[in-house]
Parts: sequence; structure tokens; C-alpha cells
Amino acid sequence: MDKADDQMDANDFVGAAATIQEALHLDPNNQRARMAAEEKERKQRNFERIRELQRQGEEAMEGGDPDKALELFDEALALAPESMHEQLTDA
Repeated sequence: MDKADDQMDANDFVGAAATIQEALHLDPNNQRARMAAEEKERKQRNFERIRELQRQGEEAMEGGDPDKALELFDEALALAPESMHEQLTDA
């Protein structure tokens, strides 16, 4: 499951899902794999929310509302794990 953890840290949710499914196929009672599947879902939802906030912030900037954009970008950064901060601030 270390591989799935690494994949999730890299936001490779498709790869993580495949790794988890493989582990569950080999051992359907693998509790660590089941917990990893739940964690993947949580991280993926969070990642998608961050990306949506980023998209909305970009739209607010393009629409001439920098205050709203800043609010949305701040919310995205607050949700983002530390490893994503540079990626978000460079966008």
C-alpha cells in the first residue's frame, strides 16, 4: 500500500485506485487496502474541490473581481496539502 500512498501524494488517483484494487483482488479482507480506498476517495474529492476553487478564482480575475479571486484562491490554499502550495501559487 506504500505504492498507493505515493500515488495519492502525487495526485495519481487512477494509479492509486488500480494499486488498491490489485491488493483487494489478492486479499479481499485486506483492511489496509480498504482504508487506503477510503483515503483515496477523500483525497480525490479534496483535490477536485481545490481545482474547482482555482478555476473559479481564475474566472473571477478574468471577470474583473480580484477580491473574489483572492478569497477563492485563499480557500483553495487552505484546503491544499503543503505539497500542492507551490503548484497552486504558480498557476
